[in-house]
Amino acid sequence: MTNDPDHRQQASHTLSKGLALLCAFRPGEFHLGNKEFAECTGFSNPTVSRVTKMLVDLGYLRHLGPIGRHALANAVLTLGYPLMVNLSPWREARPVMRELAEVESGQVSLGVRDRFSVVSIESVRSKLGSSSPQ
Repeated sequence: MTNDPDHRQQASHTLSKGLALLCAFRPGEFHLGNKEFAECTGFSNPTVSRVTKMLVDLGYLRHLGPIGRHALANAVLTLGYPLMVNLSPWREARPVMRELAEVESGQVSLGVRDRFSVVSIESVRSKLGSSSPQ
């Protein structure tokens, strides 16, 4: 790695753009096209094309050729898995969450803050709360 400030700055911008594209995926979105990436991030189409190619080459995205879209690839799991494993208190909280859900006949969720959002990492619902009204 070079100590050239311009090179470091360029690498930093490229990394932030790559992470922004990976963060564009939301639950239930299995694949995104360059148009959705550009709309979500505000990046130009050439920038999106360049960064998605880099992410495919690195194994973080899969290119779905027949439909011209991209999906998250398995390498993304290597980023999040260590964090999930280290969040062991959520496993210990599950019985308490289940008990509270049963007492309140509702749902209890546990989340972690990510900037201005909350990412749900565990959710339990009471057996009564999950039944359909008759």
